[in-house]
Formats: sequence, structure tokens, C-alpha cells
Amino acid sequence: MKCTHVILATVGLAACAPAGSGHELPSHASVPVTTRIEGVSSAYEVTTHTTDPSARHVVDVAPDLAWKLVPLVYAELELPGAVLDPRGRMFGFERERMRRKVGDAPLTKIVNCGTGVTGPNALTYVVTLDVVTLVSPVAAGSSAIETRVQGFAKPRSVSGNPVRCATTGALELYIAERIRALAAKV
Repeated sequence: MKCTHVILATVGLAACAPAGSGHELPSHASVPVTTRIEGVSSAYEVTTHTTDPSARHVVDVAPDLAWKLVPLVYAELELPGAVLDPRGRMFGFERERMRRKVGDAPLTKIVNCGTGVTGPNALTYVVTLDVVTLVSPVAAGSSAIETRVQGFAKPRSVSGNPVRCATTGALELYIAERIRALAAKV
């Protein structure tokens, strides 16, 4: 069996700040990577999307205020969450089975778990995620909002191996921008 990796192209998408009363997640740049697996009589191609690994966004919000706003943002998006480390200002959840939407956005806006014959796996597989947000001081009156999103998806009705889900970067950006917007109202 021969395995070949091909990087296709970088597609730059403008990341938008959240708008309106809904909780829409912005698009984020990604790089499609196609893996071709060749057998004796057939070949398969799987395309996944890697993203900018940076999930750190600096906002002009004092760390204490930003820390208080993180649970509100999770609640707006109907995400579970708890204080994981109060001293380290870490909030989020681990190994949580996700619904098909986060806020007003389909799960496919948050993670890419590959694509099957019926479409994006994030829509048809059982998706389990870890989402953790860390607030840390950067400079006087500014905070770094760092969110990590990782997980996997498993087929619902058939046996099969789990597939790793890659973040699109949209949730990380949304959380930081929403903290900025809520802080401006305080």
C-alpha cells in the first residue's frame, strides 16, 4: 500500500467579527491536505484541512474582566463549561459529545472531521470535543485569550475507527471577539 501526501492550496478567507444578534462563527483560513492511499486494484483520497495552529488572540480587556466573561460566551453558544483551573484562569470542557450546532452555526464551522460519502463527517458522526479557554495577562489592560479545540468523530451506526477532528479556527476567534464586544458594554 502506497501513501502520498499532497498539499493543494492555501485558501485565505477573511475572518469576520461576530455580528447581529445571532452567534455566527467567522470563517478561518485553512490548508487542504489530500492523502492518497493506493491499493492493488483501487485508490482512495482523503482530504483534511489543517489550520493556523495559533489559537491565541490578544484583546484590550483586563484579564479579570475577560475571565468573568468567558462563561458568558460559552453560555451564549450553549456550550457546557466549568472552571478547570481558577488560578490559571482555565475554563472549558473535555470529552463532551457535541450536538449538530454551536450557537447558530453548524458543527462543520468549528471542526473538520473529514468527509464521507454522505458529506462532512462532523454532521453524520458522533463528535466528541475538548474545548478549553485560557485567559492570561499580556500588557496593562490587555489579555491573551487562548482557546484549544480538539476532538474526534466516530461513525454512528457502523463499526469503524474514530477520525481526528481539526479545528477551523472559527470558535477560537469568536470567543476572543465576543469577549471584546461584551467588555465594551461593561
